[in-house]
Amino acid sequence: MEEIIKMKNRVMEYLLNNIEEPGHNRAYVFLLIFRKKWGWKDEIRLPNREIAIDKFLLHGSKRKWEEQIMKSLIAMQYKVLEYPSVSVSANYLLSKCPQCFSLMYIPAPKNLVKATKKYAKTLFNILLQDNWDKSYSAYGLLKHDPFSAVQKISSEEPVLVIDIDLQEEWEEAIEKIARIELSPFWYANNVIVTPSGGLHVLIKDKTLLETMFKNRNKITSNIMEVSEVSEILFKTNIFTHIPGVNPNVKDITVKIKEILKEIKKREKMEERE
Repeated sequence: MEEIIKMKNRVMEYLLNNIEEPGHNRAYVFLLIFRKKWGWKDEIRLPNREIAIDKFLLHGSKRKWEEQIMKSLIAMQYKVLEYPSVSVSANYLLSKCPQCFSLMYIPAPKNLVKATKKYAKTLFNILLQDNWDKSYSAYGLLKHDPFSAVQKISSEEPVLVIDIDLQEEWEEAIEKIARIELSPFWYANNVIVTPSGGLHVLIKDKTLLETMFKNRNKITSNIMEVSEVSEILFKTNIFTHIPGVNPNVKDITVKIKEILKEIKKREKMEERE
């Protein structure tokens, strides 16, 4: 429990310093997830590549989020995952592979009124169909759950996440990427190291977001010229990571700013010469 409390404190510190309150009738979508590709090597063969340990919405004042965060993290200790071939506790997974867990969220808040209307309309249209119970079954109908409705609804103020899948150490890559033309680091609100050692660059300003997306092909080409990268994606409405749960997830925004400051300093010195 002591480690869970430490995780909660680290998560809350990041949320309080980096995320704005969603506003009236809006909420952030959160997901606590386990992914085998982040390091699972145990003898137990899990049937799924990823497992959703918990999913929830955060709304209202940030000061009231602490209880929900704690409740979600505790699920890592007590939740039991049942499969036809194996039964395993989330706590066992955590003890064997803490780097396989991550708390994620979609960084743009969702409109709960729109999501509720869409969810109600979906169910209503299904129920109007003849023999809907034979076409969908009760289980099929329940798959249209409220959480998914909120997750899928478009955000009114989208946040661009540039997902850079690195094939070299991120410490080596950021110096090179910072120096390219139209480097996304200059426009970033946050830069996060992912569990696999890649980068998520978050851009919230609408004008800057549009500039980055418009020039995505050029930016992709420029990054690939200087760094070892397997893939670069420009997306909104996707999950990114929150530091505090996965030991490999880091917020390197301050470090990036220091690098950019040094680049500006060198450029000024070169101009004087």
